[in-house]
Amino acid sequence: IESAQKTIGFCLRYENWGDYTYRKNHGKIIDLVKALDSYQVILLGYRWENYERFSEIKSLKHFKYIETDYSNYQDYYKQMDVFVSVSRVEGAPMPLLEAMFCNVFPVVSDTGFARDLIKPGKNGLIFETEASVQEILKLIQQATAVQEKVNVRSTVEHLTWKNFGEKIVNSMAGNKSV
Repeated sequence: IESAQKTIGFCLRYENWGDYTYRKNHGKIIDLVKALDSYQVILLGYRWENYERFSEIKSLKHFKYIETDYSNYQDYYKQMDVFVSVSRVEGAPMPLLEAMFCNVFPVVSDTGFARDLIKPGKNGLIFETEASVQEILKLIQQATAVQEKVNVRSTVEHLTWKNFGEKIVNSMAGNKSV
């Protein structure tokens, strides 16, 4: 990946069961990858070759598909300038937190705990789940203009399992300062 170009990253697997494809919005990812031709794009995940629309992007010069062990994910997050998630429904999303820990500026849909982590304009940008590709592209452009000036990691580094566990223990002990 050329260092002169900004790199936009996505991280999710492809599954074709239940409403997973609807929830994760796979089609919008394909549309975005095609539209992001002035950037480098990484799709980190697996099973995407099973998606009927994957053929639309797999040969694009600005696109790189990465299937690797989870232990290698942070190496690829660190290559990203902006992390994008377009899900309609999320429980978390954990890749958002992982990307932020790797100091990647997020541009994500308003799902899961995104609003708990992101202070819009300060350490990321949030859009409505049904935002158009054009709206998301504008946010990505905004993000690439500021991402180098923001220490995203510093806004989430307090979110460790150790700190979480201590808060739970203190809460269970009746400590009101939690």
